[in-house]
Amino acid sequence: MAKVYRLVQERTEGGGVRTVRRTDTGPGPWFLDFVDAAGRRHRDATDAQTKTEAQTLLRSKLSDNVKAQILGVPTVDVVRTTLAEFLDDTYLPHVDATRREGTAEHYKTYADRIKRSLGTMPLRLIGKADVQKFMDDRIRTGKSKHGKPLSNASINREMAFLRATLYDAMGRGLIDRNPCARMKLLHEENTRTRILTEAEQPKLLEKADDWFRPVLQTAILSGLRLGEILGLKWDDVDFERKLIFVSHQSKSHKRREVPLLPQLAQLLAAQPEMIREGGGKSEYIFPDLANGDRRPYHDAQNAFLRVRKTAGLKDLHFHDLRRTFASRLAQRGVSLQAIAKLLGHGATYVTERYAHLSCDDLREAVNRLMRPAPSGGVGRIPAVEVVRPAVNP
Repeated sequence: MAKVYRLVQERTEGGGVRTVRRTDTGPGPWFLDFVDAAGRRHRDATDAQTKTEAQTLLRSKLSDNVKAQILGVPTVDVVRTTLAEFLDDTYLPHVDATRREGTAEHYKTYADRIKRSLGTMPLRLIGKADVQKFMDDRIRTGKSKHGKPLSNASINREMAFLRATLYDAMGRGLIDRNPCARMKLLHEENTRTRILTEAEQPKLLEKADDWFRPVLQTAILSGLRLGEILGLKWDDVDFERKLIFVSHQSKSHKRREVPLLPQLAQLLAAQPEMIREGGGKSEYIFPDLANGDRRPYHDAQNAFLRVRKTAGLKDLHFHDLRRTFASRLAQRGVSLQAIAKLLGHGATYVTERYAHLSCDDLREAVNRLMRPAPSGGVGRIPAVEVVRPAVNP
């Protein structure tokens, strides 16, 4: 039976000292003795200094146990766990252990924004209305790091992260439903067609720093993502077989091979191997010059923003260099299946966003109307014979 008690030292008849439990009033500290919702017995010390204070704490514990039993959860702590506590103590450490470094950094940014709105709410009390309010607030007042309103795609990424967080909480038995499960995301315009033109390419490369120029050229000649280029190691390049082996730590989590053009092979081979302070060589082709480790992602991003501004190229993203690689292949007749394999896409419908037709291709298609039509086909559409099945009498 649940009760409160004190531990009191008493002298025995033989002159010794023993510790006994007392339930009468007297100076603290006081302890609680109770059984939780999972059937485990607890004997917890408290800060209570009087019996009344201890009994109040005990009633609170018992009330939480009843809640846990009603909700069918294993412990009292599950009832009290807030979204911020779950993110900091459980989900973000899980992300660090299972996701790429760049992905983990993005997730931490999403988590900080979510915690400011929903962090203090217990997981089990978060409802669909709370999630919708968070989404509406992001639409109305959300700003990017550059002070611009958030795009629908950016908001959808945050909502997808929140949904994944709550699904993980479900898998751990902390909640029994996900309020984000059937939430409709915002419409995204995935029709960006910006590529680096042949005329813009020399301007971009000319204004780049010495260390960053080879990074840009690698993107243009291989279609690798920025994170894949920064993570490229000497062991990933086979100069004899002319192949680049992209690690399974890439975005698609699949190891793939990209043929190495002679121009790119010469460029990579010319990169100096950095010697660390201890005497060993850095394993990275484009290392951080400070310590030889992998160069931080934001270093390259900032370098690209500087060179883009200096070259006067508007609305150009680093990822557009990957689209440039795919578009140039498509314009030369390479199949979407081959382009998808080079880019590491699992389906060609994803590749279609990169391998779009250029305006020149479309203009050439329309100009074909100026050519003479095939003889015998002017002024009429070929008839199509319809064959009807015989009907049995």
